[in-house]
Parts: sequence; structure tokens; C-alpha cells
Amino acid sequence: MHDTALIVIDMINTYDHEDAELLLPSVRDVLPAVRGLVTRAREAGIEVIYVNDNFGRWRSHHDELHIRHLTVAVPHGAVAHIHGDLADAALRMMERNMSVEICSADEVRLTHGP
Repeated sequence: MHDTALIVIDMINTYDHEDAELLLPSVRDVLPAVRGLVTRAREAGIEVIYVNDNFGRWRSHHDELHIRHLTVAVPHGAVAHIHGDLADAALRMMERNMSVEICSADEVRLTHGP
């Protein structure tokens, strides 16, 4: 198992839900950054993992690896949102509670090792 992976969260989606019309413009805006990160990861031999909440049926177990045990970078230009303030709040929460590095998509280090 590699020590580096790109995790794409909640992007594979039918967008058939109450907030979809509010979310879609932002999804369209972030797609180039997400697509670029996926391409860079694949070219570097980095594993790409797609994670979705499975329509509210998310299951987790105590022995699973959780994101808080990893070094995580979140590109601010790759966060889809209903409203910009919500994305900013989510980024601040991840930075404070999970010690996430907030950076641009181009600054994400997609390399193996420390």
C-alpha cells in the first residue's frame, strides 16, 4: 500500500437532491481542478480513491483507518459548495479540527513518501 493517495469526496453523484440546483454551478467551477488533480495523481502512480456517503447510508467501524490519522491537503479551489461561505467554513473547520493543509490544487504534493 502506498503512503499517498488522492481522495475525491462526494463528486460521483446523481445530483438529484433538494440542493442540487444550488450546488451544480460550484461543481462545474471545481471540476477542472479536481480533474487536474486526478490526472496528476494517475501520472505519478498515486492511488485515486473515490468516497461517497452512499445516500446517507455511510458505515464506519472502529478499526478502520480514519482521515484524522493521515497528512491531508485540501485544495481550496476544488471544494464544491452551495454558498461560498459554507465552503470557507468547512475549510476552516478541517484546518482547525483535523490539521488539514489548505492550499491551491497546484500546491498539492502528489508524491510517495514523507
